[in-house]
Amino acid sequence: MTTYPSEDRKRKTRTDNSKIKEQFPDDPWYALDHEEIIERVGSMCDGLAVPLLKYCANVEGLQELLDFAQKSKALPELKQFCVAVLGEQGVGKSSLINAIVDRDLLDNSGSSQACTALATKILHKKDARDRTRSSDMAFEFLDESEIRECIVGQIQCWTELHPGPGAEQYEDDEEEEDDYELEESAPVNRGPKKSAKAKRQAAATAKEFFGIIFNTQKEEFSKKWLENMLQSTDIRTGEFKETCCKQAKERLVQITKELGFEDGLARFADIHDRELAVKQNEGRKIWPFIKLVTIATGNILLRHGLCLFDLPGYGDTSHLRTAVINTFRRKADFEMVVVPSSRVATSETHDAYLDLSLHLKGASKTMALIDENNMYRQIKQIEEEPFISFTERLDQIHQLTDDGEEEIDPTFNEKYDELLNEVTEAYIKRETEMFRIQLQEKGITELFSVAAMSYTAWKNPNRRYDPVLTREQSGIPTLRRQLFLLPAKRNIRDYREHVFEKLPSLRIRAACVAEKHAEDESYANMRLDCKRSIPLLEQELRTVSVAQVDLLVSKPWIPSVRHDISGSIRSLVGRNWIHSKIHVSGFAKIIREWGIPLNGKYKGRNLNADIVAPMEDDIEQWYEDMSPRIEKLAQYLDNSISKLSASIVSNIDHSKAEPALKLRALEALEDAQRRVSSARDTLEEKLADSLNETRIHFTTEIDITCPIAKEMSPVYKLARELSGKGVMEAQRLLIANCITADPANPKMKPMVLLAKKIEGKVVKKQKKAWNAQCNEFIEETIGHFEEFLLTTERLLIDEAYTTEEHKKARTELKALLVDFDRSLKRIQLRFTVKPAVEKAEEPVEKIEGPAEKRSKLEDTVDEGSPETLQEESIPPSESVPVYLVQAGPTHALPDCTNFAA
Repeated sequence: MTTYPSEDRKRKTRTDNSKIKEQFPDDPWYALDHEEIIERVGSMCDGLAVPLLKYCANVEGLQELLDFAQKSKALPELKQFCVAVLGEQGVGKSSLINAIVDRDLLDNSGSSQACTALATKILHKKDARDRTRSSDMAFEFLDESEIRECIVGQIQCWTELHPGPGAEQYEDDEEEEDDYELEESAPVNRGPKKSAKAKRQAAATAKEFFGIIFNTQKEEFSKKWLENMLQSTDIRTGEFKETCCKQAKERLVQITKELGFEDGLARFADIHDRELAVKQNEGRKIWPFIKLVTIATGNILLRHGLCLFDLPGYGDTSHLRTAVINTFRRKADFEMVVVPSSRVATSETHDAYLDLSLHLKGASKTMALIDENNMYRQIKQIEEEPFISFTERLDQIHQLTDDGEEEIDPTFNEKYDELLNEVTEAYIKRETEMFRIQLQEKGITELFSVAAMSYTAWKNPNRRYDPVLTREQSGIPTLRRQLFLLPAKRNIRDYREHVFEKLPSLRIRAACVAEKHAEDESYANMRLDCKRSIPLLEQELRTVSVAQVDLLVSKPWIPSVRHDISGSIRSLVGRNWIHSKIHVSGFAKIIREWGIPLNGKYKGRNLNADIVAPMEDDIEQWYEDMSPRIEKLAQYLDNSISKLSASIVSNIDHSKAEPALKLRALEALEDAQRRVSSARDTLEEKLADSLNETRIHFTTEIDITCPIAKEMSPVYKLARELSGKGVMEAQRLLIANCITADPANPKMKPMVLLAKKIEGKVVKKQKKAWNAQCNEFIEETIGHFEEFLLTTERLLIDEAYTTEEHKKARTELKALLVDFDRSLKRIQLRFTVKPAVEKAEEPVEKIEGPAEKRSKLEDTVDEGSPETLQEESIPPSESVPVYLVQAGPTHALPDCTNFAA
């Protein structure tokens, strides 16, 4: 009996409605008025640049200033923070995403198989309104080699069930019977699907795959030909594979003409929400060719940088599609695993995939969601209080309404709803706490219970009754607030960098045009020395970088450990890959499918994951040993930079140039140092990220593109060629001898000594990544010093200095800079949190670098030092000192900051 209110009752009106204003989380990013900041920054830059346009032709350096002002107008585009939404097919991922974005963007794909569902990326469309009802859509297509790989996989799926006349069945009847028994005995545990059902589904998918390639819905001849090939021949033999590949190529050309796409993409603009499902259905009709569907639209969550990956459910029947999906998964910054409430405590599949999420992203980047949409049947099955009492009370109410003999209390509907709400809340709390205990053991702290269908039901103005849960109780608003937080830290960091680095750099450039000085010999020598030193610094940094990366990146294990790993792998093959654990025909199927069976009794087994297990602890230890070396590498590079910085400070200080000129030069150097310090912070982050990526890459075996799978591919191919009596033993021995040394026959060399091969790949991958990241840092650092050198030149008097036009431009620019400084100070204060500033002020007194030299020179200028050519010197910026409030820790340059005045 349903627990919903009867449909003939009048629907009550609640305060929950879609007009409620968005509640942002308490976070510095959302405390900012972004539109106002964008407008103010643009106004500042225009206010400085536009009045000077009339002087461009006659004032040297002014055009460069105006170009830089134009670049400084635009705050940085918000970087995408991608969240991968994972879960079994039909679990409600699409409904959940629709509720999160408050739009019907995704069609429900629960009725389709995981292998035919399409990976979908939802991101923000530039300049789109938050409440728009239209989107841009794109289909990204697989390339020719990827389609070929899919064809090979689908041939395997079909021949598992239909090997063709006279062909040997790969799995015997005994195994099939076992599968049925297992499936019958554990109806609650939705672990890996068993052999018979999974093979039928895989074969049906393969037939659909080939039907789309040969366009059988429109071409009757192709339909008959394909049916004959599938039912009457062994499609593993003959020309079927090549015919498929040729036809797929022609079919893709046909699709190209129909959809009009280029560069592997078909684009569709301004599709209304009600037409999105139609377009998505068009994509499903050609799913064998599609790699990714992209939907770009306006939405307040997406506008703040969030991007959602709706990935197909677990259990694809194509190795290539699984690998493609995992590629998108690796690109995600965060994972959200959706679990239906009915399977929270029992699903081994969800438990395994949660463990994989933890391995790939870590507990801090993994979120679990319980989908509570179908809870009423579960409530009635709970044999504990208060649910027994709740169920009895509900049954009494239903009996009363069914009998209809007594007059119903006018407050009946209200009491009924209150009871339903009470029992639902109690159930959600119970399920959440049960799951929370499991997650705490894994280290996951982010757990949300949501009811997406209850939330979206409130949007329907013609609903016949209100959902039991209010919008807030549905959990979606709480989840949205958490999702708002994910990109916030990155966003405010990028905006702060613009306000505290880019805009002050614009101010320094403007001062170079407004204020000119005469150059003496000592200042000229300083510039010449700097000009000579910068190329030498670049050469030194590149030499140090290569040498230190080569020195610091160690092998993951020493030869004796490598020998032990090989022994463990050989022992594993002999101990675990045996008939009592894997049937002969099952083992044959596994190696046919590259060590990762896609269906059948042994789905969930992974020979490649077995092989990597003996290496995991050593790779994890290597990661722990390598982590402290990141700071060492950055410090080695920093030392060379510090020497040049200290030398420049010393040369400026000992120069006999006028104090105002020295002051401006120190300001420019301070700006360069600040940018180098920021670049070093970024370098350390990238070095750490790449190290973690290497660790994960070589300890994860989830598809055919993973390291062990690639190395084992030719080995499995050799093993498949064996046949006859004792074939499984022969296959195991061949595999062991191909990847490890045989102690009984030391003269026989393995085809690939796996432990040594992986050892070399780990080192090669890490060195390549660190060298590339160091080179980026070096190029950025040299660019900052070259900009400083240009600034020291821009400060000098040029030929046009004495002209009337130049004088007018300088006078006007000085006045403009006063306004610019005031505006800059105001906008910087928007980002300044008082406690953070006070905390940062403490070490400032101990620093004696360019900023302090600048301060002393400012005092000298204020005391009335003679100005160049009797001109009034421009006061330093009144903006908040950037070294007090910039985001993140700064790295003081030792020689420079300890330089005594």
